Amino acid sequence: MAPLDGNDADDDDDIDAYINTGACSQDMYMPPMDEQAFRTHGDQLGRPPTVTKQRLVFTGLSQDTPPEAGNPAQVKPATVFSPNTLRKTIIGEPPKSTPATSEAPPAPEAPPSAPPAPPVGQVKKARKRGAKKGASSSQPAPKRIRADDMVPPTPDGLPRCHEAGKPILPPDMEHLASGPMLPLQHSINYLESVLLKEKDPNYPVFSVKVPSDQNFVNEDPADIFFIAFEDVFNLFHSKRLDYNLVRLYAINLQMKINRERPRHIAVADPYYMRDSQLQDGSRTRTKAVRYLQNFMLMYKESNTILLPVFPEDKYCTLIILDPKWSLAQYFDSSSTTTKKDYKRIRGVLDEAILGYSKNGGTFDKNGQYIRPDTKKPGFKHVIDFPCIKQPAGSIKEAFYVLHHLKGFVEDAEMMSLPPKMTYYVVFEGRVPGVYEEWEECKKQVHKFSGNCYKGYPTRHEAVAKWRAHQANKSKMKTFLVLSLLLTIVAAVLYFILV
Repeated sequence: MAPLDGNDADDDDDIDAYINTGACSQDMYMPPMDEQAFRTHGDQLGRPPTVTKQRLVFTGLSQDTPPEAGNPAQVKPATVFSPNTLRKTIIGEPPKSTPATSEAPPAPEAPPSAPPAPPVGQVKKARKRGAKKGASSSQPAPKRIRADDMVPPTPDGLPRCHEAGKPILPPDMEHLASGPMLPLQHSINYLESVLLKEKDPNYPVFSVKVPSDQNFVNEDPADIFFIAFEDVFNLFHSKRLDYNLVRLYAINLQMKINRERPRHIAVADPYYMRDSQLQDGSRTRTKAVRYLQNFMLMYKESNTILLPVFPEDKYCTLIILDPKWSLAQYFDSSSTTTKKDYKRIRGVLDEAILGYSKNGGTFDKNGQYIRPDTKKPGFKHVIDFPCIKQPAGSIKEAFYVLHHLKGFVEDAEMMSLPPKMTYYVVFEGRVPGVYEEWEECKKQVHKFSGNCYKGYPTRHEAVAKWRAHQANKSKMKTFLVLSLLLTIVAAVLYFILV
């Protein structure tokens, strides 16, 4: 037997060519053919030319391209023989078919260091290994929990982040919850218990569908957004709020305004009001300008348009817009401790009121403001408007914005209601009747005790109550007269019979 050739062509393969260098976490798709991920072995430095034809190698995957079948120019690796083939080469082939009486040649003796060879034609059975028992058996190593994977304990014992399956509020704080807080917590606990039992659970969020109304930004992808359970945890524990929670509250208030119709107020959708969405020349900036322009035209009779904004994508500020007077007032609760950059937001508002003026927007007398730098209509920006300020180190800007939003809408609702106690009914007094002024009513009931008058919100209701009182008074008089007549008749009959 000739010795095997040690110069195997496979020994010259570039091992680094099989390492995955073309894929990345940012783009998990196969790159085009003309990109760097496809290259040839000839482009690699330090590779000796052992083949006569280059092979295309895709380094974006961890497997080499197979060689072309039937290509004679392709160098084949040296043949590797099995042990049985080598033994047959040494001792020769066994004789072909022989009579039954003939005996097979004896097997050659193996060297002392090797195990005895099995008889020809007999397959050696693999030795069975018994299962190991005890601590020496192969068992998976116990999973080690690193300190970084655990929620660190806190001195006060309160959680700092939400853990799935656990209540958002500790048991000793549930008595402080009010309104729908506890039902919401119980709902989240139930949903998480269901998700934890699934093999492939969904992300723990509430999905919100934006109403199909022209007051809101409801085009894709703004038509659906999500409130994570972690956001509800931050809301309950007074941590920094995500902008989606502020948007949800703003949409809820605007829907309430649409139902109850309070005058001179509206709440804009803050979907575009982030610095990352308002970059110069971006499509989202153009859409933001168009949305604000149409919203101000829709509510051009309003003098209070509430717009939450998110400067630097981190803070939260409420801007009160009055297009008729070109006034933008910034309710910044942290202006005394943190200075913010409103450059992009101011630019968008100025472009929006410019479009408002060109498309039929109205202004009060001397209310239109012309910017001295551009000689075009713009807003007068009052950045540091007096409002409730938060303490130093606080990160609750969004809570202050929600508080101001609620206060403005509630005040507008109260102003839209008819004034109470406008019309007064004097049931007992010097001159009973219906009065519109309290001073006149007071003169009639002076020195009269008891419930001798009452106020009603409308004149129609006051007149109806007065007429009902007069009818009851007439009925009472008739009843008294009949009672008196019956008493007299009874007395006369008594004297006659006696």
